[in-house]
Amino acid sequence: MKHAIPYLIFLFIFLQSSCKEDNTSSIEEIYVETTFQLKGELPDILLSSSAPNSEKRDLYGIDVLYADMDETPYAYGLFDDLSLAKVKLQKGKKYLFRVMVVPNGKELCYDHLYGDYIDIFRRLVENLGISAGEACPLNNEFYYHKEVHFWKFNNPIISYYYKIYTGYLSDYLAETDNTVDIDMKGMFGNIKLEAKNLLHGQLEFQFLTDFEIPISRSETDYNEPLIYTLTPNKMDTNFIYSLRFWGNGNREMPDDYSFTSNYMVRWIDDNGKSTDLGVYPVKVQRGQETIIKLDLSELLKK
Repeated sequence: MKHAIPYLIFLFIFLQSSCKEDNTSSIEEIYVETTFQLKGELPDILLSSSAPNSEKRDLYGIDVLYADMDETPYAYGLFDDLSLAKVKLQKGKKYLFRVMVVPNGKELCYDHLYGDYIDIFRRLVENLGISAGEACPLNNEFYYHKEVHFWKFNNPIISYYYKIYTGYLSDYLAETDNTVDIDMKGMFGNIKLEAKNLLHGQLEFQFLTDFEIPISRSETDYNEPLIYTLTPNKMDTNFIYSLRFWGNGNREMPDDYSFTSNYMVRWIDDNGKSTDLGVYPVKVQRGQETIIKLDLSELLKK
């Protein structure tokens, strides 16, 4: 009997421990569903994504990260119908949302070489880098992965020649099924080129930076430099230029954000002779028009 008592005590402790482990492991994670409502500077038709299926030309990219776990990726997805963007979040966890919207993105972001949507919607696999094959599929659903997110959502490093809208929400606590409001801002400025004293030949303008991919997305001239041309019959032109470099890490873009880019000017005379006229800086301001005046007489003196 003396030998039995220690054995019974051991057995009791073991059973108690086993019960605790079983109870812990049987607890299931509770998830809630979150949908999205966009507001702010988006055109009205983009706020609801209410266009008929045949007219859905806009792209909505959404990144979801853990806010309290060093911003570890949680889920991401590419949509042309915002009403289908429904993400399951673990109840009691905090999340960070990053949203990018490109009007007419199905045309502007389409990669004719790979047959998919890239540019701002490229994916990044943590610790593996990026490749041309990492375009995000347009399936109107979220993908749940702790090592994959949109490459350029946290801090865009490349400018594009079309409108992009960005939204950001941090420290969202998932408690119940809910619709979250995302305040969207225009992530671009307007550029106007004006020529002066251009009596013959043509002026060519091109942005020139190490971080930019100034290419056309048309099927016939893919990867050709995007160059704007002024002539005596066309002395001005306008275009969109998206912003980049507003901070390191997951931060909201400031309302008054601006950055400096460099451009190159070239003159081609009527005989086809090309003369480089230099590289110059220009400040691009969010939501404002930047006028660049190209006076051929002054440029030729430099």
